[in-house]
Amino acid sequence: MSTLEALQEQNLALSAQLRQLVKTESRLYRTQRQLDEQLKRINTLNQFALGASRAADPTQILAQAADTLLQLFPFEQALGLVCAGATAIRPVAARAVPGREGPAAELPPGFELGTGERSALGQPILFTDLPGIARPAPLAPFIAACDAVF
Repeated sequence: MSTLEALQEQNLALSAQLRQLVKTESRLYRTQRQLDEQLKRINTLNQFALGASRAADPTQILAQAADTLLQLFPFEQALGLVCAGATAIRPVAARAVPGREGPAAELPPGFELGTGERSALGQPILFTDLPGIARPAPLAPFIAACDAVF
């Protein structure tokens, strides 16, 4: 093997190592960005928990929770409801990202929940405008309140 061939072979080996190094660095960079995002979320949740622990009013806590949800997740709107008694419910906090605010100047008054509606509200609900995703039927008053706010 000539010196030139040996150098070409070494050059190919170094090129392969360099490509591998660039791929590894790229993965490390993505991982670092993901870790930074996770730390940001943890910090935001920690700030919410500290603020909520100081607040005595559920309305304040729900408003802070709605703000936090909009910061942490790609939600466009959040609505906080308070249950009063066995069947009464009223919206107390509404938040939206800029451009998705509703025309309502104030929250609608409370309403009474029917049979099964209160237990249905105990489950997380994600509303979407995607075709084929039906809104939960037993929550008509709740959906009407959301529509009135947003």
